[in-house]
This record gives sequence, C-alpha cells and structure tokens, in this order.
Amino acid sequence: MGNRFASELRCGTFGGILFAHRDLETGDIRGFEQRWEKDGEKNKARFAKGGRKSLSIFGEFQSSIRLVVCKSGLDALAIAIAELRHRSDTLYV
Repeated sequence: MGNRFASELRCGTFGGILFAHRDLETGDIRGFEQRWEKDGEKNKARFAKGGRKSLSIFGEFQSSIRLVVCKSGLDALAIAIAELRHRSDTLYV
C-alpha cells in the first residue's frame, strides 16, 4: 500500500485505524471514524466527539473512472488494498 492513502489514515488506540472524514467541498477534515481490535475483541465503529460525519474516501477524484461504495472505511480500505496491484483508477468510498 505504501503511502498511497497516508493522508486519510492515522494510527489510533490499540493499534487501531482512524479514517478521515472530509468536507467534500473544501477537503478539510471534519472528523474521524475509529476501528480497533484488542485481544480478539473488536470495537463498534465510533466517531470522534465534536466531529461531523461525511465520507471516508480513498483514491483520486481526477483520475478515477470507477467507484466502489462500501459500508465502512475499513471495508473500503480492505478492497482498495486487495485491488492495489490491479487498479489505480478507482475511488473507494
């Protein structure tokens, strides 16, 4: 995966993942969706207090000719990683 989605992800509690939700007009981060697993226990999707939900998006708007819509940021990231070697023209939402 390299750094392709580094601007959309952060490391969170218990080595979990924070997925950026951005304002679609300005690109500013509005909040983060949090997912983690510790000792086999998974958290339910949580959202940052005071944040505003929008979409977690992976990929480039300008070069995308294909759109994949998923239930969560974690699902979108998993599909993006699985397709990474074969697809660079996709926007994962």
